Amino acid sequence: MSTPSISYATQRANMVDGQLRPNKVNQQPILARFASLPRENFVATPAAAYLDQPAAIAPGRETYSPLVTARLVQALNLKLTDTCLVIASGSGYSASVLAPLCKLVVALEDDADLAKQAEANYARENLAVQQVLDNPIHGYTAAAPYNVIFIDAPFAELHGTWVSQLAEGGRLAGVRIGTDGLPEATLFTKHGNSLVAEVLFETKGTVHPAFQVTEKFVF
Repeated sequence: MSTPSISYATQRANMVDGQLRPNKVNQQPILARFASLPRENFVATPAAAYLDQPAAIAPGRETYSPLVTARLVQALNLKLTDTCLVIASGSGYSASVLAPLCKLVVALEDDADLAKQAEANYARENLAVQQVLDNPIHGYTAAAPYNVIFIDAPFAELHGTWVSQLAEGGRLAGVRIGTDGLPEATLFTKHGNSLVAEVLFETKGTVHPAFQVTEKFVF
């Protein structure tokens, strides 16, 4: 007799209790979001949805592991009055986590298929997320300035458009991959025209194709 598979609901509960709680995720609203949101609907391989590792969402694209997403979201210190921009939002998982925790969430994605999947996911979860199809490097000026910007894929450098669209005192979080190739989950806070960086922890990930370091030529 074959052993029945563990339900997704049980896997979600195990993820919260086995991955998030023991690793410094302690804000109850965030834990509740991860406990209730069906991650299996957002990834290419549902069976891998609750593993402690990045999950594929399309060829060449991954979403952060649940723990990385949760730690980054918690570091943003969200308020219900915040406006939030999710850059490279993929199939919409992180935007769906954020939506009930903020006043407004705008999700920016340049892959039309992923954006369409995300819209279906928002509708299924009855979430009011504004999906925008555009190059993620452009940001989205129409709803700027943002209190919070969440970079939903590893990046090699911060782009000026993102910084310019962040409000004074605003927070930006994501996984930055330095010149040494080490991916670091990092929180940035805007003060004047500069950002103060706080490295949260080391992790893993591959730079989003649009976020490669700009080549600089010397003549």
